[in-house]
Amino acid sequence: MLLKNSLGGNAKTIMIAAVSPASVNYDETLSTLKYADRAKQIKNKAIVNEDPNEKLIRNLRGEVEQLKKLLAAAGVEGDGVPPNMDGMLEKEKEEMRLKLEAEKAAEVARIKAEFEAKMKKELEDQWKERLAETEGNNNRNMEELAAQGVVAGGVTEEMKEKASAVPHIVNLNEDKQLNANIMYFFEEGHDTKFGRVDADVEQDVKLRGLSIEKQHAFVSNDGTSLVLHPMGTAKTRHNGELVNDAAALSHHDRLIFGNNHVFLVIVPGQESKMEEGEEPPDWQFAVNEMNKAQVQMMAEQEAKRKAAAEAAQKLADERVQMIEAKLEEERQKAEAEAEQRRKYFEEREKQMAEEAAKMQAQVAEAANSQALKEQLAEQEARLKAEQEEASRRFAEEQAQMKERADELERKLQEQIKETERQARKQQREIRERSLLDEKLLKTIPLVNEANAISDELQRNMTFSVKLMANPNRQRKSYRIDSDDEDEEEDDADHLDTEVYVRVEFTDESQAVAMWEYEAFVDRLFLMRELYTNFVECGRDLGAALQTVDKDPFFVKQGAALIGRSTIYLDSLLYVLPIEESTPIIDYKGKEEGELKVKIIPHLSENPPATEEDEEDIAEKLQDLYGQRLGITVFVESARGLPATRNTNVYVRYGFFLDDEPHKTEQCKYRTINPTLNFQKTHWITVTEEFKKYVEKEGIVFEVFGSQDATAERPPTAQVGGALAMAGPTREELEAMRENLTTAQTSAHEAARKVVRRWGCLVLCCCWRRVLCAVFADSVWSGPCVRDLCLVVGCWIYAGAARAGTRAVGEGDRRAPHQSQQDGHAGCRCAGRRGSCHACADRE
Repeated sequence: MLLKNSLGGNAKTIMIAAVSPASVNYDETLSTLKYADRAKQIKNKAIVNEDPNEKLIRNLRGEVEQLKKLLAAAGVEGDGVPPNMDGMLEKEKEEMRLKLEAEKAAEVARIKAEFEAKMKKELEDQWKERLAETEGNNNRNMEELAAQGVVAGGVTEEMKEKASAVPHIVNLNEDKQLNANIMYFFEEGHDTKFGRVDADVEQDVKLRGLSIEKQHAFVSNDGTSLVLHPMGTAKTRHNGELVNDAAALSHHDRLIFGNNHVFLVIVPGQESKMEEGEEPPDWQFAVNEMNKAQVQMMAEQEAKRKAAAEAAQKLADERVQMIEAKLEEERQKAEAEAEQRRKYFEEREKQMAEEAAKMQAQVAEAANSQALKEQLAEQEARLKAEQEEASRRFAEEQAQMKERADELERKLQEQIKETERQARKQQREIRERSLLDEKLLKTIPLVNEANAISDELQRNMTFSVKLMANPNRQRKSYRIDSDDEDEEEDDADHLDTEVYVRVEFTDESQAVAMWEYEAFVDRLFLMRELYTNFVECGRDLGAALQTVDKDPFFVKQGAALIGRSTIYLDSLLYVLPIEESTPIIDYKGKEEGELKVKIIPHLSENPPATEEDEEDIAEKLQDLYGQRLGITVFVESARGLPATRNTNVYVRYGFFLDDEPHKTEQCKYRTINPTLNFQKTHWITVTEEFKKYVEKEGIVFEVFGSQDATAERPPTAQVGGALAMAGPTREELEAMRENLTTAQTSAHEAARKVVRRWGCLVLCCCWRRVLCAVFADSVWSGPCVRDLCLVVGCWIYAGAARAGTRAVGEGDRRAPHQSQQDGHAGCRCAGRRGSCHACADRE
């Protein structure tokens, strides 16, 4: 708004964009450059700003030149002598010349006097008009400023006297020099109304900007207290809290109307609730108070992180001290044991030397004794062996002690390195979280502003802040010549969280969209411009939309991210193929279907089609160093995708050191089970870098889809007289499950029927044999008796069969025949058994 006249008026404007090379100022630098680029695209048609007096003088001079031309055309030459006077006397010529010059001078003087009088009159009239117009505009501006409470020309004694007796509010601004430049008084017995200029009822305090209602709020003053009354759903905050009911006002309370208007309540004669010696609240205090919940939450999280970091550092220091103490204890113990062993060996050597001296004495006494010589030689060999064994044991124990000391030293160094790495990691996390919190704190008011603009323009859109994993993170380099492996390990622990803005449509006309932070900020600039034009066009949205290049609220329904599937490649360390159906996880951690993928390593030009065609490859990946290896990625299909993203489905992934991601073809049909049939072979030279990639990383498959109700369904095929869909929907799967349950019930009932009937037949045969056995040796024996037994058995079989049929019939009416009835709802059988040939055939 401040640059509107310069950028759109008769001015030659030079803009200097101040940017910073620091990475922490990346967002501000990017925003400044984008604004400067938009300003460069403004084309003005400049018109010379000229003073009306100078314009009048220029016109008068033009008229003088025209008059001179007229005189010349009338026969008067430039020297004042008319033509054809050669025959006249010199004296007559001179008289005529003087006369003409006098007439010319008189005419010029007359014309000049007339022009000067005319110019003076016009200047005086124009000056009076301009002065009157300027005074009128000034008076009107002063009246408007006074009506709005703006203190013009300084605070007078009269205003000071009134402010010391009447409760009022003053404005708070981010620039402290603009504080208390606006003052509104709450007169006793009068309700001070806050609202927009275009309100139906005249408002005492006219506010402009976002989230300001026509009749926003009013403050009542009954002489004893001030009460704030919000109107409807107007956005009004009292001491940082959003109020919907009446609230009493006290001295030094803070009021925020809408998004931008911040005021401080002044009640003369009332003590402030602020602590003694504390300065009165300013704009920063009021804004921080408004964001109190977010600030407190961030402060608590920061305190928790600091406490956890201090506790971890303290624990690590204690562990290091404990290890150092243990190492020192082990060293002292080893030194004591070595000293004891040294003394033991010295005493032993001394004893052995004494024994050797005794033996030499014995040798000297009995030099000629052969038995004594043999005994001496044996003792010398034994002593020598014992000395060698003792030396060997001493060397082994010294080596073991050294190994233990080296092991303890190595563990201590590893522990110190791990402690330092954890400390670096915690410091980095604190720094990155601090930057993320700062970005969040900066994004929240921007999102609130966007929601306010959307409500004002009635665009039926709501915005909210979301934290998501960054899909465009930088890929690690996997350099094996790095001097510091700890730094490389630390790089893998970086926070991978970005701030996104979630866009929802209140009328659910479109699916939810996600905007990146930079894209949202760009759109917010356009939203502000659209809102300014909306106000200037008399709150006509259609006219305002014609003044901008594009609608910032328009969301193109393109492909949106459904979720990600990750395939880890550790099986490639043993050159084994990978075939998985991995779940598709969205940003909330919810499963949105599954993706079927195969990854096959091979040395031949084409991947093996079947398991029998698999070639013999080395068992380990390191055995293939320096060789050319093909990694073929098959993306076969997806299953169970959400119905809101089941059109134009495609998959994108990145592999190893490829700069650009690889993308499958879009499935043009509308189905939750799309078939992709994508195949891509990546040829790489097996190196330590690739081995490290396989060990630590995986392939992330990103599944995208859109919503299009007009897209066609997959084609169907005639199979066995029935239509077989290319991919069953969820409803079809549920129907298949119900049919399967019904078929299982029918099978169970049919099995029970068979068992009952065969059981009755067996029972009949048993009764016949029993009766025949009873009457075998009596007078009733014979063929007649056998026939009678057969009749009785058949009667028993018939009764049992009828009972079994009735029992099974109940089950038939409950399960199998119910499906027949459902299938023949329009038939004359109406579900009655035996009255339809189709039912009879099925039975």
